[in-house]
Amino acid sequence: MPAAPLESFADLVRSALRQKEPHRLLFVFIRVDRPDGAPLPADGGTLSPIMYIDLPPAGELDFATLTRDADAQSPVWDWVMIGALSGTHGTPPTPARAEEVLQTMVRLIEAGGDLSPFVILDRAERPVRLSPAEPV
Repeated sequence: MPAAPLESFADLVRSALRQKEPHRLLFVFIRVDRPDGAPLPADGGTLSPIMYIDLPPAGELDFATLTRDADAQSPVWDWVMIGALSGTHGTPPTPARAEEVLQTMVRLIEAGGDLSPFVILDRAERPVRLSPAEPV
C-alpha cells in the first residue's frame, strides 16, 4: 500500500517518527527575492538560503514553534525547505553527516538546482511547488 501524501508539517513529523531507523529533519530557511509583480522566483526572482538547522523528529515539534524559533534568529525568510536524513543500525545520523547534507541543500538552492525531492512550505505552512528553470 503506498504511503499517504503529506498534508501538513505534523504529517511529516509523524512520518519521520514511524521510520524503522532514527531520523533527523533538516531545515533550510529561504528568502525569496522577486522583481516587482513577479509571483514566483521562476518569473525572474532568486532564492537565497538564510539559515539552517537539523532537529530530531519529536511529537512536540510543530510548525508554529519552528517558525517562532526561526524568526528569533532571522525574520527575513519566506520559505522553509525540509529534508530527512536517516540513521543506520538504530543510530541517528551524526551532527557531521547532518551538516554535510544541509550544506548540499544550501548549494542546490544557490545553484538553482532541482529542489523537487524536498518539502517546501511557506510561512503559512502551505506547500510550495517549483518547476525547474528553463535552460537559457
